[in-house]
Amino acid sequence: MHNEGVSIIGNFFRNKWVRLTLILDLIVIIAIITIAIIQNNKSSVITFNITPIDAEISINGKNGYENGAYSFAPGTYEIKISHDSLEPKTFTIDLAPHYVSTISTFLAGPDNNFEFYELKDNYESYQLLEKIASADNNTTTDNDTSAEDFITEYQEHYTLWQNKLPFHYSDYQETDEGTELTKSITIKPGYDDACKRTLCIKVMMAHTDDKGFIEEILTDQKFNLESYDIIYENY
Repeated sequence: MHNEGVSIIGNFFRNKWVRLTLILDLIVIIAIITIAIIQNNKSSVITFNITPIDAEISINGKNGYENGAYSFAPGTYEIKISHDSLEPKTFTIDLAPHYVSTISTFLAGPDNNFEFYELKDNYESYQLLEKIASADNNTTTDNDTSAEDFITEYQEHYTLWQNKLPFHYSDYQETDEGTELTKSITIKPGYDDACKRTLCIKVMMAHTDDKGFIEEILTDQKFNLESYDIIYENY
């Protein structure tokens, strides 16, 4: 009986499908152990808080990172941040075990140009810029203060745009036939496709096409005309 049992077990292990299954199981176990060891070694964290929000982030030459937190093994990492038409930045950080590092920064155009953040399509990136780089709350990793004046001015222009619009102007003239409407102007925030910048003003005109007069009205209301898109439309 003993020899018969040994023979059955031997035949079982000599079956090629059994051996293949055991080999595959062993490979899976080794892979699981390897992954667990690697993940256990990734005890350090890098958190990205970057604007533009669609900036390209690469780490040691590997692309595909975005805002959020990532685990890494301790070591030295070179981080490159780039975006079309904006000046790139590079950071080198040394991660100690169980260390959390935050990279919080922004990109700007040549000569610290921030026109990118004025565009309507990029307003979400501007909101993050305001959050991390304003004068009263600058949390940038590289202590970059170059956006502070732009943010302060933009906040002022935005507040004016939000609080003073819309308003209406009418002008009348007395004639032999009575009172006649000579100008009718409605000035309101603009949101349509003709607006390229977030700060856009829509001017609806009737009985006039005097843009100079409208610009005088806006200037009297403290609007800096260069800071807004102004869209004119007759009705």
